[in-house]
Amino acid sequence: MMKKNLKKTLLTVLVGTMILGETACGNSNNDTAKQSETGTTQNAELKEFRVGCGDATNNQLNDLAAVAQNNGYLEEELNKVGYTLKVTGFQGQGPEINAAIMSDSLDAGNYAEFPAYTSKASGADTTIVAVTDPKLAYGIIAKDDSIKTVKDLEGKKIVVQQGTALQYVWEKIVSDSGIDASNVEVINSNVADGLSLIQTGDADAVLSSASSVLNFANKGQGHVVEGINSDDIYTVTLFNVSNKILKESPDVAVAINKALIRAYNDVKEDPDKLYSVLGQKFGENGADVIKETYTIDGSLDYLSPEITDDFTTYMDTTYSWMKDNSLLKRDIDLKTYIDDSYYKKAAQELK
Repeated sequence: MMKKNLKKTLLTVLVGTMILGETACGNSNNDTAKQSETGTTQNAELKEFRVGCGDATNNQLNDLAAVAQNNGYLEEELNKVGYTLKVTGFQGQGPEINAAIMSDSLDAGNYAEFPAYTSKASGADTTIVAVTDPKLAYGIIAKDDSIKTVKDLEGKKIVVQQGTALQYVWEKIVSDSGIDASNVEVINSNVADGLSLIQTGDADAVLSSASSVLNFANKGQGHVVEGINSDDIYTVTLFNVSNKILKESPDVAVAINKALIRAYNDVKEDPDKLYSVLGQKFGENGADVIKETYTIDGSLDYLSPEITDDFTTYMDTTYSWMKDNSLLKRDIDLKTYIDDSYYKKAAQELK
């Protein structure tokens, strides 16, 4: 009788152990290899793709990347290659983003070409893999009603932050409009301080991005100065990515470009998708501000994320300007620093 009970007990334990074992194995497999219908990996094993940007309030990426972020395209495409998106905004913008990339606290920066070049020339092991805006326009806001065009700035004071893209843009404006630069006093300060200076009368005008200038004007802080040729005077925004992550997973850069291509197709079909996303930071009339300052010749065709000959020519030009102004610690090989192969692969795979 005891043998029968013992045999029955052992059998019960064995069956229970097998059931527990199967359940544990099933949970493990689900946690590490769960797939959605779109093929996107949904598990705790996703690595973070850490991107820095200049928006410390909303952690919003720049231009076309903001649409790709808002619509979930960046997250979707990164998930497919084993990553999840983590965006961090930095109050100090370019310099702080570069420091974080150098310390391996970030994997990429989504910002302008000037901090990207500065980072690379300072020893950062990075590559430009994508374009988020190939033509970011600029403008000037003034308080004095006598300043109607850029030519009227002669004999006045303008705030232009030196050592940045704003200095480059100002020199382009001077050259393009024929201003006598020796007859204009340039105050080296940031835009926020510049706005205070024109309110107190210590400055007459401030140079900033076109969207910011129009937003300031709409709030009654001055008026937009006419006469800037946006076809010729602009900068760009891009993705500057650590080569460490590109060596580990080059498909991350392909995923970025796929997300940007999808976002571009969206805004081409419905421009309001760009205006509404970028306009959020400007409040109630923000969409109108973006529409007026981003639409060129009535379209958004120029926003294509393709790395074109025009883009590389522009990058050559700004690189030479930075070298001539002693803003770079060492030379950069632009042929290897700007890599369009990721865009080409993304476009091919998306067809």
